[in-house]
Amino acid sequence: SNHAALQAKLEARLRSQQHSTLLLASTVASSIERGLDRELHSELIRQGKVSQTVISKICHDHSEDFLESVGKVVAALGGPCDEVKTSLEEASEELQSNTGHMMLSATIRLERFKHSNARARTLSSMVHACRRVAVLLERARKQAALGRPRSALDAVEEARACLTAPVSSLVRGGGVDQ
Repeated sequence: SNHAALQAKLEARLRSQQHSTLLLASTVASSIERGLDRELHSELIRQGKVSQTVISKICHDHSEDFLESVGKVVAALGGPCDEVKTSLEEASEELQSNTGHMMLSATIRLERFKHSNARARTLSSMVHACRRVAVLLERARKQAALGRPRSALDAVEEARACLTAPVSSLVRGGGVDQ
């Protein structure tokens, strides 16, 4: 039941992170439009610290339950299992001092990489969309210079459609962790 509860928490956290990623993409788009890079950077740093705290708390909360259940099993087995008990204590110490820390560090790095990847995909898609708008506006300028107002208006309309499209439609792969 602890496993099911942990899995449910992790799934809820993933849904929350996917929602956060979409909000982040919207923030990035807004920041690009307004040139608010410093505020975006501060928000990204804050979100990273919050995520790190949550992961640490989950690991800490569940490691004690696991170790307590191992202790109960060893205590129930009694005297003939002193060797097993000693091995378990050594393994527990190793887990707490070395392995657990490495696993937590790896998990934190993985989460950072996932978020960085999602942000990079989002920014790449936005840059691609901006290039598309620039090409369309250049086409409209050339068509107007050639005396083709209908073609120029068509290019401007297409550029307007690109500019008013929702951010989620620009992001390849949905912009969330997959």
